[in-house]
Amino acid sequence: MAKLTKKSKSKKNNKFNKLLLGLLIFGLVVFAIYLYRFTIYDDVKLINYHPSQAISKLATQDTMTSYARTIFYINSPTLLSQSLFAKQCPNSDIKQMVVLGCYHGNEGGIYILSVNDPTLYGIEQVTAAHEMLHGIYDRLSSSAKSNLDAMLENYYLHGLTDPRIKKEIALYQKTEPGAVLNEMNSTFGTECPTLPAALNKYYSQFFTNRQVIVKYEQSYQNALTSRETAVSNYDSQLSSLNNQINSLEATLQIEKYNLNNSLNNLHTLATTNPVSYQQQALLYNQQVNSFNSQIYQLQSLINQYNQIIVARNKVATQLDSLESQISSSLQTVK
Repeated sequence: MAKLTKKSKSKKNNKFNKLLLGLLIFGLVVFAIYLYRFTIYDDVKLINYHPSQAISKLATQDTMTSYARTIFYINSPTLLSQSLFAKQCPNSDIKQMVVLGCYHGNEGGIYILSVNDPTLYGIEQVTAAHEMLHGIYDRLSSSAKSNLDAMLENYYLHGLTDPRIKKEIALYQKTEPGAVLNEMNSTFGTECPTLPAALNKYYSQFFTNRQVIVKYEQSYQNALTSRETAVSNYDSQLSSLNNQINSLEATLQIEKYNLNNSLNNLHTLATTNPVSYQQQALLYNQQVNSFNSQIYQLQSLINQYNQIIVARNKVATQLDSLESQISSSLQTVK
């Protein structure tokens, strides 16, 4: 049996060390690929992607960070007209919500309703940010998502005071019960001006100035709510005036009946009791003056009612026009 020399042992050790080093390098490469898999994947996917000027502008206006912009772009965001948008983002509950955008999971696309009316400026920007945050949420690890969900739930239960946003979340709870926290993430990040420090820090990863998006939201919401409030106020005034008009008309009908009876009585007194006639004639004239005064009052109320109708319908027409532009088959929610 041959005896191993020191030289042959050394060669064997070198081979083992090289194999061990190779395995270590391979392991590090595999780990690096796993660690940066999304970055590598994103870079590959975006090699041939070139956002349109409108899409790039939305990302800039929303102050998206580099990472947020990447998530936005890998979902191939598209601005669509109402008819095309309705096909990509069908609304299953037209009576309850307005759909302004939608996100298809697994990077299936982001679709944004194109709105050109300057009165509603800001809708596209807020919708773009909202849908992008859905893409961010999908990328979170289980532990990161769990931590975020806890922060969102805590804010919803103890910090959220805006009734409009509460109503929006309630609608999601009804229409998308399995995605409420996902929707909270997108809604709070784009619509709530004041958030807890931890949530502000979280969103700062995706926007350099989140308040810009909130102001967009407030601007276009005010364009709608101010007109809704005006119509509601006009309707209240009209209801009050209508009650006054009906009440006064009923009173005048009774007074007219009484005046006719008084006039017939005066005709009789004119020939049978001249002294009483003179007294009753003075009283009758006073009643006629009061009646005529109330007629003028009634006409004034009717004129006021008609003027408010004109003003109310003007605002209502504006509101209908605005709502029709964000209704992809009379469909609101992002």
